[in-house]
Amino acid sequence: MTDSQRRRRNVYDTLFRPSPSGVRHSFERLVSQIPSMWDTRKGAKLVLRTDDHRAYPAAIAGVPALAEAIKEGRFIHSTYSSKLERTVFNPLFSVNYYDRELRKDIAAYRRESTCYTRNTASGLLRFCCHQARHNYQKDYRIKGAEWKGITHGERAGIDGERIAAGMERLFVERPFPSRLKVTQEQSNIWLKRHTTPLKEGHEYIPRYAAVGFTQASENKLGPTRPASACRRGCSPGSRRS
Repeated sequence: MTDSQRRRRNVYDTLFRPSPSGVRHSFERLVSQIPSMWDTRKGAKLVLRTDDHRAYPAAIAGVPALAEAIKEGRFIHSTYSSKLERTVFNPLFSVNYYDRELRKDIAAYRRESTCYTRNTASGLLRFCCHQARHNYQKDYRIKGAEWKGITHGERAGIDGERIAAGMERLFVERPFPSRLKVTQEQSNIWLKRHTTPLKEGHEYIPRYAAVGFTQASENKLGPTRPASACRRGCSPGSRRS
C-alpha cells in the first residue's frame, strides 16, 4: 500500500475490524455439515483437500464427529500449498476452477477492483444462484466426447433426471426451505442472517418467504411486509425476486 492508502486503511480500522478468528468460525460452520452428508456406505474413508491455511485444522477439531473420525483414520485432511500452479494436476483444481468462474462472472469477486459486495446477505444470495446455475445448468466442458452434453452435477454423480425434475420444480412450485431439507447455513442465507458491517437495522424479508420457520426465527427477521400487502402491491415478477 502507498502511504495515503495506509492512512485511509487506519481510518477504516477505527470504524470496523473483522474478527481475527472469523475464518476459523466460518470454516467450522462449513465442515460441521459433513457428518450429516457423509454416506459411510460408499467408502471407508473420506478425504478433505484444502490449502494450508492455519485456521482449518482448528476448525475441524471443533467438530467432534470429525475429530473422532480423524483419530480412527476414517477422515483425512490433506493440505497443499496455495502457491502451486493452478493446473488440472493441482489437487485443488476443482475449487481453483470455481474460484476463477466466480471472478469471471461476478464483479465483486475480482481482485484489484473497486467492485465489492455492498450488502452481505444479497451477495450470498447471488452466490447461491450462481452455484445452482453452474452445477445444474451449465455444460461440463472437457476434451472428449464422453462428457458432451452433461452438467457439472451429472459429472459429479447426480442423476440427470433428478436434476431436471428439481430445476422444473424450482421454477414452477417455488420450493421454499419450509418444503425442503436445508442446512443451517442455507437457512441463514435464505433468512439473510449474515449482517453487513456498519449497516443498521434488519434486512427486509417478505413474510411469505419465512413461512414454516419457528417464531423465534421470525423474531430475528425484523420488519416484513404482510402477505396481503404483497398480493396487492407486488407484480408477479417482483414477488418472484
